[in-house]
Amino acid sequence: SLWIDGELVHLEDLVLHDATRDIRTPTHELTIARDVLRTRRRIAAQSPDWALSTEGIRTLRQTSDNTPIGADAAEPAGVIRSAVVTDPEGEGDEGDDTEFLPDVDYAAIDAVLARSEAAIGDARRPSHAAGSRAAASRTEKDPLVYDLDWDEDARLDEWRSVLGQAEHLPAVFRAIIALDAWNELSVLQHAPWLGRLLCASILRQAGITTGSHLAAINLGLKTIPVDRRRHRDRETRLLAIAHG
Repeated sequence: SLWIDGELVHLEDLVLHDATRDIRTPTHELTIARDVLRTRRRIAAQSPDWALSTEGIRTLRQTSDNTPIGADAAEPAGVIRSAVVTDPEGEGDEGDDTEFLPDVDYAAIDAVLARSEAAIGDARRPSHAAGSRAAASRTEKDPLVYDLDWDEDARLDEWRSVLGQAEHLPAVFRAIIALDAWNELSVLQHAPWLGRLLCASILRQAGITTGSHLAAINLGLKTIPVDRRRHRDRETRLLAIAHG
C-alpha cells in the first residue's frame, strides 16, 4: 500500500513492529504501514457492510485522523505497553543513560499525549454547548499539519455521490470507479490508503471475496506503471485500475 504512495517499508520491519519487537526506532512510514495492516484486520473483523456504512466510515476516518490507528484498534485509549529493556550481550555503555526500549510504542504514547493536551486545552476554554465544543474540536487543526482549506467533509460527500451513481454497476466496476474517484478527489489528507481498503470492502460486500477476506488490490496495482494509474485521461486510469 505504501509502495503505491511512493514510500518504502520492508516487510520484515513491519512484522517486527506489529509484534512490538522492533530492532530499530520505527520510521513514520513504518507506523503508517502498521496502521494500514491493523485497519485491514479491523475491517475484516466486522460485517461485510460495516466499512462502507456511515458509522464505519466515520469510525475509520476518526481513527485514521488520530494516528496511530493501529494503537486505537488494538488497545483502549491511554493504554501503554510495558517496556522491557534487554541487553543480550551485556555490553551496555555505562556512561550512557539513554536506553533503547524496543517494546515501547512511541507513536502510541505521542498520540495519547496529543489527545490529552487537546482535552486539557478544550477544558480550559470558556464553556459552550456540547455540540459547539465538538464542532470546534473538529475544525481546530494544526495548520502545520493540515491544509485548513482542505474540506474533507465536502470531498467525502462528493465521493459518496460518485459511489451512489455507480450503484447499478457490477461490483468490480463499482470498485474501480470508486478507487479512481478517491484518488482524484484526494479525500483524506493523511490517509490516502484508506480508499483502497474501502474499495476492497465493496468487493467483499458483494460476495466477490468470501468470509473475512479483503482483496489485496494493492498487489495488482503495483504491476501497473504509475503514469497509467495517475494519467490525466480518466478512461486510461480506469483501464489501468481494471488491469491491476
